[in-house]
Amino acid sequence: MSKILVAYFSASGVTKNVAEKIASIVKGDLFEIEPKEKYTDEDLNWHNKQSRSSVEMKDKSSRPEIKENNINLTKTEYIILRQLLLNPKQITTKTKLIQLLNENNEINIETQVCDENSLKVHISNIRKKIKKVTEQPYIESVWGIGFKLYD
Repeated sequence: MSKILVAYFSASGVTKNVAEKIASIVKGDLFEIEPKEKYTDEDLNWHNKQSRSSVEMKDKSSRPEIKENNINLTKTEYIILRQLLLNPKQITTKTKLIQLLNENNEINIETQVCDENSLKVHISNIRKKIKKVTEQPYIESVWGIGFKLYD
């Protein structure tokens, strides 16, 4: 994961190509801002002054509605992802994550709410939620030890 984000909006794909080249040069992460309603070929007909793209280019109040890319995390998933984000290049052990999750148990501090199997389920759920908005896996399993963010 880079500290440089290259965000782009590309209805026809031209800007996407430029953004990919820029991201490659600066070693940045790519993020596509997508319209809620995809563009059709007729929407992109620049010769038609009434086409969607022509109207949006002329009238700033006619900009497209943006597709939401929110990831709704449970409290447990948030605790896990926050820990990984706070230590992006380090391995966070399964023991550390289980300890954090159990410390944040508000129901009964003596009842263990997370073990290794449930941690794996939470990690799997986070990965599925991330996959809905990006193809990047982001969370890497370090066999027998724990997890870290992909470099």
